[in-house]
Amino acid sequence: MADALKKGQVNLASFSDVSAADAIKNQYVPFYVNDPTVFGIFINFNHAGPLQNLKVRQAVYRAVDIQSFIKAVGGGDGTPASQVVVKDIPGFNSAIQRPSYDVAAAKKLLADAGYPNGVSFTLSYTDGISVLQSVADELKKELALAGITVNFDKVPNSDKTKFYDGRIETFYSGYSSDLLDLSDAIATEFQGKNYDNPAVDTLMESASSTFDPAKRLTILQQVSQKLMDDMAFIPMYNGVAPYLLDKTSYVIPVDVPATAYPGVYFWQVYQK
Repeated sequence: MADALKKGQVNLASFSDVSAADAIKNQYVPFYVNDPTVFGIFINFNHAGPLQNLKVRQAVYRAVDIQSFIKAVGGGDGTPASQVVVKDIPGFNSAIQRPSYDVAAAKKLLADAGYPNGVSFTLSYTDGISVLQSVADELKKELALAGITVNFDKVPNSDKTKFYDGRIETFYSGYSSDLLDLSDAIATEFQGKNYDNPAVDTLMESASSTFDPAKRLTILQQVSQKLMDDMAFIPMYNGVAPYLLDKTSYVIPVDVPATAYPGVYFWQVYQK
């Protein structure tokens, strides 16, 4: 992307790594768009092990020093996440707050769960992606302080169905709703996958047949609350999508978070 900008082959370049854009941003016109992808640990509720205990899942959550984690994995200006979707997505529940980092509290939760000497679990992630190895290494280091041992399971890209067919204990990934709606995330990552909750299913059925926007939003927020009450997902962070322009004269309206595109109506882009 940087080479294409320098050679004049493109006018607008997107970067998957914030630091790569930051390194040359003084030569171009930078702009950053909120990325609705929330990264975190997905739990398999059908896999035997200590993570079947809610207190253990809560302990893992409390044992993550999220600011250190974001820095270690190159998250740049990433925002600590508290739930499955970001604030720009219908279904975000502002009443859900991320708990503070507290190793002592994590150890007490483990003891209360019957594991005073700690626990271990296996984290699966796609092999061959350097940032995911950084994620795994950082989680292993941070969770060890609370007596939580993380074992690695590197999954070939050709076998990603493993994440959803019951063979894994947990996996690290991120999801961004193409529909900009919580219902998409629930249907894609939870229902019929590694987590089943009849109460969530009932709420989602109600949301799909409710046409009053305010009432539907309330239902989706209830779903977010139930997911986090169950700790069906241990949220980490959402990032920003960095872009560099080669001219200051472009007007690029941005109205929604970045998904496949940076929230831009490209037919409305023009030069002054």
